[in-house]
Amino acid sequence: MSKIEYDDEYTYEEEQKDNRKRAILIILIILLFLICSIGAVYLAWNIYNLKKGADLYSSVRDSYVDTDVVVEDNRPENPIDFASLKQRNSDVYAWLVVPNTKINYPILQNETTDFYLRRSIDKGYLFAGCIYTNKVNSKDFTDPVTLVYGHNMRDDTMFCMLHRFEDEKFFKENKYFYIYTPDSKLTYEIVSALKYDNRRITTAYDFTDPEQLQAFHYSILNPKYELFNSRNIELTLDTKIVTLSTCVANRPSYRYLVNGVLIDNEPTK
Repeated sequence: MSKIEYDDEYTYEEEQKDNRKRAILIILIILLFLICSIGAVYLAWNIYNLKKGADLYSSVRDSYVDTDVVVEDNRPENPIDFASLKQRNSDVYAWLVVPNTKINYPILQNETTDFYLRRSIDKGYLFAGCIYTNKVNSKDFTDPVTLVYGHNMRDDTMFCMLHRFEDEKFFKENKYFYIYTPDSKLTYEIVSALKYDNRRITTAYDFTDPEQLQAFHYSILNPKYELFNSRNIELTLDTKIVTLSTCVANRPSYRYLVNGVLIDNEPTK
């Protein structure tokens, strides 16, 4: 076999070096293509899931909420068709409305903790999940503190719009949220909105212990974190609080809380 000869300006080692460069370039192009393809698939998957969740809950509102209710016999008409909702899913037990946001959703509770974290009202997989409480809380909102959870979705659905309360002007102008149950309308005055740590509040505190309950009261009125707005209000051992909890974008060790105090419980028709 004849021996390949190389001129003095282009040696065998240089050829091998160029081949390695070309191989690396091809690998990089393939990796870039794969990354772009995976990114496109992930983006499409996110868009699909966002739309799926938004469409589902829009349909739920259209099907079970009457926006034209009237007041009769000094009792507000209940706008929620709980009987039909419970036929669809018996875990539905209340409905939450936060004015001047898109928060207008059923509240569910299952025996399994965080069951609705990634499940829809029909119990199938849904990235947006549901608005829910865990069984550590009663369903009549008589606990000293009730935690209501929802995802911070990028399309302003679920609990994303709780972050509007970071704005001082919005906080001052929007004082209330409402929870409907099958036989009542509960009105809550929003006393604080703040960034908090990510501990599970219902297990971190023993709310049957007056000192621990007062410690929680202090923590939501005198926080050590930023993103804080509050009203000058006194919390007592008899105060009934509902805390709406969601994530802080790109900050997994924090949660954003909007805390409301029960100020009215009206029976409904």
